[in-house]
Amino acid sequence: MVLRLFDTLKERTQAFSPPPDAPVRIYVCGPTVYAPSHVGHARNYLLFDGLRRFLESSGHRVRLVENITDFEEKISRRARELGLPWRVLARREERDFLHLMDRIRVRPSEHQPRSSDFVPEMVRLIRWLERRQMAYRRGGSVYLRARAVDGGENFPAAELLSDHSVPDAAGSDLPEADDPLDFALWKPPEPGGPVWSSPWGRGVPGWHIECFVMAQRYLRTPVDLHGGGLDLIFPHHYAENLLSYAVTGRVFSRRFVHGGFVTMGEVKMSKSLGNLVPLSQALEELSPEGLRWYLWTAAPYREKLEYDPRRAQQAQRRFEEVRQRITPLGRAGDGDVPARSLERLLGKVRARIGSELDFGGALEGLTEGAEELAGTGRPGIRRGEAPRARRALLGLSELTGIPWLGPTRAAGKGRASRGS
Repeated sequence: MVLRLFDTLKERTQAFSPPPDAPVRIYVCGPTVYAPSHVGHARNYLLFDGLRRFLESSGHRVRLVENITDFEEKISRRARELGLPWRVLARREERDFLHLMDRIRVRPSEHQPRSSDFVPEMVRLIRWLERRQMAYRRGGSVYLRARAVDGGENFPAAELLSDHSVPDAAGSDLPEADDPLDFALWKPPEPGGPVWSSPWGRGVPGWHIECFVMAQRYLRTPVDLHGGGLDLIFPHHYAENLLSYAVTGRVFSRRFVHGGFVTMGEVKMSKSLGNLVPLSQALEELSPEGLRWYLWTAAPYREKLEYDPRRAQQAQRRFEEVRQRITPLGRAGDGDVPARSLERLLGKVRARIGSELDFGGALEGLTEGAEELAGTGRPGIRRGEAPRARRALLGLSELTGIPWLGPTRAAGKGRASRGS
């Protein structure tokens, strides 16, 4: 099955060819755990869950790594506000994040490393860069000298500075830097936050070096696919890519995939701004399947999505209608629906996802297919074809993350089984 993807680095759609006889290596930037997860997080991780499911459904092995950023200024400041040690806050929010991802059936990654476990490796890498004149000290910080690196192909910085720039917690905008494109590899600690010893004094690593070190440890660069939200393109993924060129002479990833924001009042949903719908609240109003249906159908994955509770409820009802048509086809019956119709429907859904991750088009096609099957003579699957029909529905469940073989809970009725 062909997968066509929009590559953010090259700014064009291309066919992605998985490596032969090897797993597809995907690195996804994980959460910074300082506050409860919101609907924007759900959309981001459902995007990569859908990508992974498509690859696995198409017969490819996938090795997915998603980190946990468990130390950062926002964590330290929030911990001080709550009167908690930073590590206690980070572990609490990490548990909440993982629990909510499980509820919405985002499959766990093969490795989910915490940044704090890799500080010694980060220190060794900074020393390596410093010895090669690609890093310099200013005050208590160490910066990568961006223009000393043969950056190869990278995101167009001038455009991204205006279109995608966000405040950089790693300190790339500190006044000590020689150049606005230089970014912090090491910096002084926050009051009450974590601190480690280093050749440059006590402090903490910068943000960008964390993901590079963890990706190198578990996958090696270039990885096959790398992604996150649009806000990570600059400076984070720009900086990761620069680090990869500095250390290996190669791009960080063969393809970069970025998803659009969820907004409220036309402003990106954000923990720091407080304009958000907590994911736990959304799951009181919608089933996990209804939420996935809404986030996948309300807008193409690269476009922003203005969260609309009314449209979310409409999506919930639409999902329930489709489920009521499809689920009975997995049971033995004496109807007129041939099992091959479900197999063809599975192929059509897979093809739509393979065309630039068109999840919305895939679910629309599933809806149309369910309506057609419901109008095929006597309702139900043909006699003797139930096992074949169940295999097709299992494949559809694994591909979409929605369990089509049995009933799911109604919205707000408690946690559902993970199922697929």
